Amino acid sequence: NDAAQYFARYIHDTWSKHLTEEIKASSSEGNNNNNGTPARTTSTSIVLIFISTLDRICYISSGTRIAAVLPWWRLEHVVQDMKQDLRRGQTGDALNVAIEELTEMLLDGPPTFGDRVNDFFQRFGIVMLFTIFTFVFATWGECRDQRKGLFFAERRSRMTAAEKEKARSLQKEFCTKTVRAIVIFCTVPTPKSTLNAKYFA
Repeated sequence: NDAAQYFARYIHDTWSKHLTEEIKASSSEGNNNNNGTPARTTSTSIVLIFISTLDRICYISSGTRIAAVLPWWRLEHVVQDMKQDLRRGQTGDALNVAIEELTEMLLDGPPTFGDRVNDFFQRFGIVMLFTIFTFVFATWGECRDQRKGLFFAERRSRMTAAEKEKARSLQKEFCTKTVRAIVIFCTVPTPKSTLNAKYFA
C-alpha cells in the first residue's frame, strides 16, 4: 500500500511539475515578446486516477487549482463508489464511474454547506449518536440514583405508629413554657488575677 501510494504521488508531482514548467515557458515567451515582464507562478488543474490491480488499490489526486472544487473528502467518496467494480475486476467500469462523478462535481463547482454537513454526518454520525446516547444514559442514571437516594432517605426517616406515640409522650414530658437564660461575665486573667465568672439564672 505504501509503495503504491508513493508511486501515485510521484506520478502526480512529476506530471504537475512538467505542466507547470511548460506553462511558465510559454508565458515567459509571451511576456518577453510583449512587455518583458516575468511570468507568474501558475497552478495546475490535473486529476490523477491511479489504480493498482495487483495491490487492489485506487488513489485519486487533484491539482492545486481545483482543490477547492475537489477536496479530499469528495475524492474519497469517488473512490468508495469505485470499490464495488474494482472488487469484481471491472477496472473500465470503475474508471467510467470515477470520470462521470468527477465531471459532475467539476460542473457543479465547489461543495455547498449542505454537502459539507452531509459528509460530516456520514463520517461522524455514528460517533455522534453513540456520544449522545452515552450522555443521555449517564444523565438518566445519575437522576435515577439521586431519586432513589432521596426516596430511601425519606423512607428511613418515616416513623412507625409506636415511634410517633413515643415521640409525642417525650414532647409532652419535656415541654416547657419558659427558657432559662444564662449570662456569663468573664474577665481576662492577668498574672495577679484569676478567672471571675458569675452565673445568673
